[in-house]
Amino acid sequence: ESENSLLLANEKLRELVERLKQENRNARNQAEK
Repeated sequence: ESENSLLLANEKLRELVERLKQENRNARNQAEK
């Protein structure tokens, strides 16, 4: 069970990282304009 919750936390972290990368790209695009 603890391994399962670790996998879940890992998945959430990955989604968070992806969202941050996307926001970072957007911010860079805004800065270039």
